[in-house]
Amino acid sequence: MHVKHSRVDTWSHLRQALLDRFHGYQTEHDLMQELLQREQNANEGVDDYIHHMRQLASRFQKPLRDRELVKIIKRGLKESLAKYVYAIDVVTVDELRQECIEVERNARRRTRSGYAQHTRYSHGVKPSVHECPPGEPEPPPEDLDE
Repeated sequence: MHVKHSRVDTWSHLRQALLDRFHGYQTEHDLMQELLQREQNANEGVDDYIHHMRQLASRFQKPLRDRELVKIIKRGLKESLAKYVYAIDVVTVDELRQECIEVERNARRRTRSGYAQHTRYSHGVKPSVHECPPGEPEPPPEDLDE
């Protein structure tokens, strides 16, 4: 067995030796930053996103509580999911995953059935609201279209 010995006699040598030895090592702070910055990609399914988030969370020395991880995962969900799931009170990541899968399934069902929201306004133009100064009478309804 060969053991490499080298003498470290300057701070720069020590710094380089430590960087070489611990290259790729992440502190707890680095891991938390990565976890907080991770967002679900547009073409990424919820299963893959949650799996990746669990993998990141598993690298902590002291495991995160499920409730904490649920909050972090919710922050990174695509808006199309988040707007439905954010207010739902779930305690575990598995419960969150089930809720997200249900939302995804319902969204696919709506798009397959040709469901589309129709606007109530002609030509998709929403009428504007005009403010009347105090003391002046309201204009007749036909004047509001200008």
